[in-house]
Amino acid sequence: MVQVELEQRVSQVSESPLHKKAKEALAEYLRGMLLRKEPLRWCYKDTEASDFPLSGDLLSEVTEVVVDSYKIELPFGGTYQPDIVLLGSRVKNQPILLGIVELELTHEAELLKCLLCKSTGAPLFLVDLQETEIAAIDDDWCRECITQTTTNSEDGRRNKNFIFLHNMLYPIFTEVPRHLIPEEKHQFLIFVGDEKFERLRQQITTLKEALGLADSDVGIAPVRLKQTDKGSVSMFENEGSIAGPNWRDYNDHQFLRLMIKRPTMKGGPLYKFHLVLANLLTLHFDALVGYKFRNGAYNTDPSNPIWIGRIRESSAAWSDYKLLPKCVSEPVRKIVEIVCSARSGNGYLGVGNGLVGGVNE
Repeated sequence: MVQVELEQRVSQVSESPLHKKAKEALAEYLRGMLLRKEPLRWCYKDTEASDFPLSGDLLSEVTEVVVDSYKIELPFGGTYQPDIVLLGSRVKNQPILLGIVELELTHEAELLKCLLCKSTGAPLFLVDLQETEIAAIDDDWCRECITQTTTNSEDGRRNKNFIFLHNMLYPIFTEVPRHLIPEEKHQFLIFVGDEKFERLRQQITTLKEALGLADSDVGIAPVRLKQTDKGSVSMFENEGSIAGPNWRDYNDHQFLRLMIKRPTMKGGPLYKFHLVLANLLTLHFDALVGYKFRNGAYNTDPSNPIWIGRIRESSAAWSDYKLLPKCVSEPVRKIVEIVCSARSGNGYLGVGNGLVGGVNE
């Protein structure tokens, strides 16, 4: 069902002269920005996930803008060919996928956009062509449609572009103040089946080495349950509850713990490591991934999907802040199953389900 919608979408936009001209003009404009070393900054706030905004530069580490030639095999079937892809340096002879730009003629494909973002792990930047006339497409149009925000638009409305971001990337793009998370490293807890466990560990190790990162930058530790050790059982319960209540369905006796230095800037090897890791886990493995914003973080409230940070504002008052999500990735295949079930009348698919966040402010 979802694959049929994807094919219909591709057929619809590929036949449009407006879409073709806008895509080519925008790609050329982005290439010009690369030559001029201009950033393409974005910012939005996902109030369900954090009290702090997310921000980034869509062109950070990008070396190439590619049109209509990059294909992605989707985990729920079929092939996805983005309009424009933003590629970086090569890792093991493959360019890093750093971003996707899609041009849409309608708002109707919101769920499909979310699924595409969940599948690739890359930032997905949407340009809305709904009110665009083909004669208006020039450099001024390109500049406006990719830089418009609610603060710089004439009417205070953001209607030219949208950004969708996978939750795996929230830890590197969310602007959490250092006094709330002073630790140098954060952790990802990856639950995957035994048949894929060792292959995933090897691929993450290869990625770390290819980017020139040391053990002090990225620690990769297989963690195995010791049934006779109460401490081990308690630790597994805590780490599993962070990933989600169904963590045992993925693996009830071992997981991978990644201890990674937070990127101090949105660029460089650590930044690229996080982008490729998101792509690896979403496209190639049925993995459930939990997130710990610091070593020793204990999940005191498993019913709350968000980490809460507490700080003393005065001698008598404390304030709580939403920091980041606890579960940052689950297989898109599972989401597709829920969608198909809901559409066939066996369930309800509402908004606010944590699929993905994003709008430009």
